[in-house]
Amino acid sequence: FAEGEVLNENDSTTEYEGYYEDILKVDISSKLWDDQIHSFLISKNWTDIFIFQFIMDTWRQTSKSLTKNAEPEDLGLSFSKHEFTKSTDNVLRVEMLPNQKVAYKGKRFSTNQWGMRDKEYEKIPPQNTIRIALLGGSPTMGSGVHDEEVFEALTEKKLNDSFGNDSLQLEILNFAIGSGAQTFQLAYLLEQKVVEFQPDYVILVDHFSKERIMFNKIKQILRDDKTIYPEFEQILQSQGITKDATITPEKMVESENFIKEWSIYHFAGVCKKNNIQPILAYYPSLGPASNLRKYKLTLQEAGFRIMDLESAFDGYSKKELHVSAHDRHPNALAHQLLSDKLYEELAEYLRLK
Repeated sequence: FAEGEVLNENDSTTEYEGYYEDILKVDISSKLWDDQIHSFLISKNWTDIFIFQFIMDTWRQTSKSLTKNAEPEDLGLSFSKHEFTKSTDNVLRVEMLPNQKVAYKGKRFSTNQWGMRDKEYEKIPPQNTIRIALLGGSPTMGSGVHDEEVFEALTEKKLNDSFGNDSLQLEILNFAIGSGAQTFQLAYLLEQKVVEFQPDYVILVDHFSKERIMFNKIKQILRDDKTIYPEFEQILQSQGITKDATITPEKMVESENFIKEWSIYHFAGVCKKNNIQPILAYYPSLGPASNLRKYKLTLQEAGFRIMDLESAFDGYSKKELHVSAHDRHPNALAHQLLSDKLYEELAEYLRLK
């Protein structure tokens, strides 16, 4: 940053969506964050020092975990997200390792045999079971809350408590991954992994944040020479997007819109091919601004059932729903509110079916 430059909205957005995750792999000395450094930042009019406070908060949490002074209820040995994920050579970039039990952000974080942050499920659904797959990014994965506090787990329990019996069980499998996963990446995940679990419904959670985040993700994939599946590679080529291409801001906006709409139709196409009903669950991001209206018609034309969860947060400020002052992911209260609303939407929809 130049002297006096502040972090703008896009910087905060990309941090929330996982764009800065790679820089958090390194250890940071506490000496860096003494009062003199803090005073220096303030003196330079860096009125939004969110990123730096976030890194400081991360270092403190890491130090706490490594010195075994984590919360008593923590299960694990690790703080760093990168210790329970692995890099992939495809557009996902990362995936979670199976059978992990760690402390992530001071919270219990477990994965099952399939690498989901969820309880164990058989690959083939049992008889008399309605199976729902849930796909999204780090807020849906439950970054910053305990396993049992994730809204997916809460919703599944409520549905079975209300409607489950010897002849009907409901399952929600959480395939969400972090790192600011975009729709084109989740479509790949759906096609390569999720369909094997034979869900009846797939819920795509999307906050419709600024499309620039999606373009940043594409640049990361190209920069790292990740394998791009053929359909998506054709789309990028048609838009003139290559590793070495210089893209103007105007071209970026045009390409972002085209890619987003293609991703929605492609996701729905995979569902149709596998006899799965796609559902779009929307709730406003607690970080950057959201924009559902822009793609609502596209979603409907593609065959998505839209479940608008925006009212779940009515009466609460964003600060009340953040994991911390430096982490804009939804906290346990926010997950509880989302679960209440999603339960209502699913209960009504499944009764209709």
